[in-house]
Amino acid sequence: MGAATSAPFNGGPDDQVGFAIARAGIGGPARRSDDLPSAETRVELTYSCQVNDRLAVQPEVQYVIQPPYQAGLNALVVGVRLKLPFKHPVDAPLD
Repeated sequence: MGAATSAPFNGGPDDQVGFAIARAGIGGPARRSDDLPSAETRVELTYSCQVNDRLAVQPEVQYVIQPPYQAGLNALVVGVRLKLPFKHPVDAPLD
């Protein structure tokens, strides 16, 4: 479940901010054989900044509660996504 909104601050009109929460259950056989928790939960916050018409930078932070195979530890994940669209010239003449 999540939500996103455009132009959240005084930034550009194509900027976006998003927040999401997800929970994934782990099946009974895997839990029993590997002594895993019943589920993991992820909380994510992200912001996409449209730098110009060819580049967007999107940092994100995720907090993972009870990740499998990390007994008793939660995880903080930080990343950055770069968006560089490549447009094919559809109307370009063929030689």
